[in-house]
Amino acid sequence: MTDLSALVSSRICHDMMNPLGAIGNGLELLAMAGGPGAATGPELALIAESVARATARLRLFRLAFGAPAPGQSLGRDALRSILEENFETPRLSLAADLPEATLPRSMAQLGLLALLCAEAALPRGGQLALTLAPAGGRVRAEADTLRPDPAHWAPLTGAGPATPPGAAQVQFALLPAAARAAGRALDVNHEGCALTLRF
Repeated sequence: MTDLSALVSSRICHDMMNPLGAIGNGLELLAMAGGPGAATGPELALIAESVARATARLRLFRLAFGAPAPGQSLGRDALRSILEENFETPRLSLAADLPEATLPRSMAQLGLLALLCAEAALPRGGQLALTLAPAGGRVRAEADTLRPDPAHWAPLTGAGPATPPGAAQVQFALLPAAARAAGRALDVNHEGCALTLRF
């Protein structure tokens, strides 16, 4: 999936990380420099929280939407950190079964794209489960309110015509391309309150 759009995504995410890191460092310096009450107000706390959230999303987008280099791998701790920062929220829970060893970055990318697809089917939140191994993976989504849009899900397995997605659904266009590049087939099973995506 190394194309111009993936390279642009990688570049944007890379270049945005530096100023966000500088803002975070500046907030820490403000907290250390002042006396009582320095840099501890609700305004600065909100800024710090926003910087942390933006940094977490950039890390996710860089891995999910960026261009993986041939042979590039990702450590378990780095991937787990990205997962926890982005898929452990008040409305979502995530159980992740990851290998002890490093994973090919292409397989980690497939897992994140699949999670983003599954998250789109959980409008009111729910439970996500991710299993990743060098040979393949699986994402499972469960919720009382599970709404996978057929217009997005059917094209993943060739069961429906591909339609250009909106910006919020770009993962549905990227996942099949990433799967083809990694030599993996996609399989989707939706039964009641559960949806499983294998790759």
